[in-house]
Amino acid sequence: MVLLSNTFTGKLKILAENIFYRIAFFKAALFLRGIYLCLSGVYSDFIKILKYGTTDIFNDVLIETTTHCNRRCSYCPNSVFPRGLKENEKLMPTELFKKIIGDLRGINFKGRISPHLYGEPLLDKRLPDLMEYVRRNLPQAKVVIFTNGDFLNAGILDRLYEAGVRSYYISLHENSKEAVREISDLIKYIRKNKKKIRIDTQIFYEDTPLFTRAGLVKPNNIAENLSCLYPLTINYKGDVLVCCNDYLGESAFGNLEKERLMDIWNKSGFKKIREELNRKIYTLDICKRCRKNM
Repeated sequence: MVLLSNTFTGKLKILAENIFYRIAFFKAALFLRGIYLCLSGVYSDFIKILKYGTTDIFNDVLIETTTHCNRRCSYCPNSVFPRGLKENEKLMPTELFKKIIGDLRGINFKGRISPHLYGEPLLDKRLPDLMEYVRRNLPQAKVVIFTNGDFLNAGILDRLYEAGVRSYYISLHENSKEAVREISDLIKYIRKNKKKIRIDTQIFYEDTPLFTRAGLVKPNNIAENLSCLYPLTINYKGDVLVCCNDYLGESAFGNLEKERLMDIWNKSGFKKIREELNRKIYTLDICKRCRKNM
């Protein structure tokens, strides 16, 4: 009995030590993550100053070239509103797109450009030509195609490669062997043809934490305490929105058919909203709905 007791006590001691070390490791991981986020913010601001002479500038630009999407994902407002249907498709005028790129060229933009908002960019037949225009006029910008991958094949990959696209972000909405195989085949094709293309994927499981899109949808698992998203968001009409979660375009601070990009960005009202968001003050209705549903 004494031997059994000692053995049991020893096991308890080992278990307690394991729990202690796991807790300590978890706390250390959180601490290191905090340091990483802090340093990332400092580095990001430093790069902005080097590039543009100010920290109050955008690194990411979303340009909605088409509203059409073939999917009706439950966590996307396209599942609730008819905006994404083919019969309701709206295309950004090509001249407006070129005007936006011209405005970005005027500030020597070197960040990321993505031709999407809530539409599927590969459904826009003009995409290779539009991306080639971006590459010619903004050679130091990074073009990233966000896509559901349904229409991405070797032929499209080649056309966009010739247009200067080197990066894709594919959202897999079904964790099926076929979907994974299709992505694997694309990666094999890229390696075989020695193309310098980066492909990132994200699989959306039922319990993946997600935004409520300013209260418009109710995903199975609502993300909590997420920071605001800060890309410069431009819808198909040329409206500059405060946030990419503004599906209905409620927060437009100006229109690029009528105004220059930096004139809109530097409007006092727009600046005030950005400053408030940095201090976690939410005055816009869409912001209130978003935070309320987190």
